[in-house]
Amino acid sequence: MNGVQSILLVSRDAEDASWQMLTGEAFDIAEAKLVQLRNLVELDPSLLELADLPLGWSAGRERVGAPWTCQMPCSAVSRRLPGIVHQTGGGQLSE
Repeated sequence: MNGVQSILLVSRDAEDASWQMLTGEAFDIAEAKLVQLRNLVELDPSLLELADLPLGWSAGRERVGAPWTCQMPCSAVSRRLPGIVHQTGGGQLSE
């Protein structure tokens, strides 16, 4: 939210429809912030491209300006994001 790091991973929670905007790096949940989506869009207008992201889905990109790649929930993965390990009922799937 400080505008220093770029948002490279976005997910939409299936249970409560909340959004998570992440840098793609490790983070401490204690540092998470609740912000208005409008404030994030002001910092990165490309987030508007994800306005219709379905519940439970996520989207990622390699860098700012790169296209967003949408991903279905792990239970129905057709495309996986690079570097992300996906947990499924039968074990782990990775890139």
